[in-house]
Amino acid sequence: MSFLKRFGVVALINIIAQAMGFLREVALAYHFGATAAVDAYLAALTVPNFLYLVLGGAVTTAVIPFLVARPEGAARWHQVNALTARLAAGTGLAIVLTALAPRWVVGLAAPGLPPAAAELAQTLFLWMMPASLFMILGSLYTGVLNAHDRFQAAALARLALNGAVVLFLLLGAPVWGIRAAAYGVLAGAAAFLIMQAAQLYRIGYRFRWRWHHEDLGGIFAQAVPILLGGAVMQLYTVIGRVLASGTEEGGIAALNYAMLVMQLPQSLLVVTLSTLLFPGLSRHAQAGDLEKLAGVMRGGARGLMLLLAPIAVLLAAGAAEVTAALFGYGAFTAGDVRRTAAVLAVLAFGIPAHALVFYLTRAYYALRAAAVPVSLSLAIVVGLNSLLGWLLQSVWGLAGVALSVTVTAWLNALLLLAMVSRRLDAPALGRHVLAAAGPAALAGGAAGAVYWWVDRMFQWLAEQPLPLLEPLGAGALAWVQLMAGGTAGLLVYGFVLALCRVPEWRQLAGSLRRRTKGGRNQRRETE
Repeated sequence: MSFLKRFGVVALINIIAQAMGFLREVALAYHFGATAAVDAYLAALTVPNFLYLVLGGAVTTAVIPFLVARPEGAARWHQVNALTARLAAGTGLAIVLTALAPRWVVGLAAPGLPPAAAELAQTLFLWMMPASLFMILGSLYTGVLNAHDRFQAAALARLALNGAVVLFLLLGAPVWGIRAAAYGVLAGAAAFLIMQAAQLYRIGYRFRWRWHHEDLGGIFAQAVPILLGGAVMQLYTVIGRVLASGTEEGGIAALNYAMLVMQLPQSLLVVTLSTLLFPGLSRHAQAGDLEKLAGVMRGGARGLMLLLAPIAVLLAAGAAEVTAALFGYGAFTAGDVRRTAAVLAVLAFGIPAHALVFYLTRAYYALRAAAVPVSLSLAIVVGLNSLLGWLLQSVWGLAGVALSVTVTAWLNALLLLAMVSRRLDAPALGRHVLAAAGPAALAGGAAGAVYWWVDRMFQWLAEQPLPLLEPLGAGALAWVQLMAGGTAGLLVYGFVLALCRVPEWRQLAGSLRRRTKGGRNQRRETE
């Protein structure tokens, strides 16, 4: 299967999985809104989710260079068995220790929770913490499957992980309340592991107890900086929840919904692109071909800048409509929509920065030299973001927390771009990437202006006594406005890029013309 076809298949599955994740949050918002119950659930989920996304993500990435360096078969399976044993023992010990002190764990994640919400969070934590074992082992198997070019199975397992929570919420929320979400997390984690273990079994893997392996030291040494790098976005979430817990009831929930929407483009596009490119980046790094590595990084970074700029601007301009369209149902009140939209409008401008940080660090991971950029990112997120967020939160509340996330993300991205250019001995890399920022900003501003005009038009229409609009309701009308304003904005964005003669846009337009011409010729031959 060609790269583009594999990208399309995996991207499609990831889109469905992400849509299922959105449905999970929509179901959560529908049944519980942005309330203290959701605050308790999110506080309880913080540690298990952090372990899965950070430790699990580090293992997924770190194991690939070591696996591809060995021939397929028993040599690889010995590594996997030793890693499985070590991770199972370590995670099991963590589960036992945290179960002895749930009050301390919840207090660390959300110190500002009211007593009743904190007590509920402790109960939910005890149900969800065991899911960490399944999710971390499943993450290891994701890396193993990716090293064998089996990307679809891992993507389908993520779909099951989100789908179980949706199913439990839809069927169990009326009976169990917010506990249904916790039960779904545990069931989904088990499905995430089982599905990937079954695929590994089909390609020859058999678990055998093995505690030692010569590569373990190198894998864990490589995993540590990757773990710290993967912690960047999650630390944004954790620090944000700590700060939001002291603002107002439902503050953690509103921040969670907004960050979920903000992270959607990265989950769908950047993670998929990086997953497919990383084995090849590792091979370039092992061969010492820094020129090819720099070329891949340059093209990917420019593409992400151009692709995500209109998404960021349109998402900021249409934050209220996006929030209402996705979550504005059931128990999610108009006040919840306003609070979440205010946070989302600020977070949206950081989308390209977060994507660049995630993508550019892959060059260092491939070179097994991630300590310096990871240290920089952690210093910015833990140090500067915490301080700035604390200062701005006292002035602007949740919006101040969001502003701190956006500002520090851009600082991190620009510094990391300079470091990658120097590390790969490619000074033109940074210039080429930043050269795309001007046209992207200009075209994005034009797209935002068009959306603003469409928004004004819809506001005028909403004030008119038009019988055709009355049956739609606020949620459906928001979808119509998003489609109209988003389509118009994207068309203007493409037109401005064409005027600026952006090479990537001209290549895309030429490819589309060739495909269209080829399709016409094929139809003529058929006739």
